Amino acid sequence: MHSVSSAQALADEVVREVRGLWSLRRPVVVGIPGGRSIQPVLPTLLHALEREVGRSQAPGGELVRFVLVDERRTASRDELNETALRRHFLDSPFPLCVPEHKEAAAFTAALGAAPGARTPAIDVGVYGVGADGHIASLFPGHEALESTQLGYIDIVASPKPPPERVTVSPALVRGARLNVLLFVGPQKRPAWERFLDEQATVRQCPARLASPVGDDQRLVVFADL
Repeated sequence: MHSVSSAQALADEVVREVRGLWSLRRPVVVGIPGGRSIQPVLPTLLHALEREVGRSQAPGGELVRFVLVDERRTASRDELNETALRRHFLDSPFPLCVPEHKEAAAFTAALGAAPGARTPAIDVGVYGVGADGHIASLFPGHEALESTQLGYIDIVASPKPPPERVTVSPALVRGARLNVLLFVGPQKRPAWERFLDEQATVRQCPARLASPVGDDQRLVVFADL
């Protein structure tokens, strides 16, 4: 685990990973959350990526693709994660790919839309950690943590409203080359302490899904408590 204390340092870590994945000759997929935690760091991240790879973007081609790590099913567009994030991409060369249909199958299919892509795959996963230790829509004690699906999964009984959501599966979190956890705000200190507790299980603290399981994987933590 590598800790960073600034948005720029976090962005540098993501750029480093993206640069190393260019050899795959497909878009590098970066998953991002909704919520407040990502808002202070996303502009810096987009600017750093644009400075590094934006000039190489060819018409009709992609070097980096952004996706959501979860989304709410709601009739109000104001409550969608997509709505909260879309403004950051208005002047960005990188697409934010969000399916019209808020279903797991559609989100999973979007990951493998590019020729030569592994299906499914998020290369870099960025997650805001909730006060209870949840990431995306994977909540402590929820049955979704037992899912063996490789892509996104549908949630029909979320403990946090709205009850219906789409989220990355545990396998999709574990499969990333780089995971980034954002602990932002004093209310996240209990989650931070539980995450650091080596005795805590994934069911108790889903953020622990982001811990590396292979030698080629990394975890970066941004804590502003």
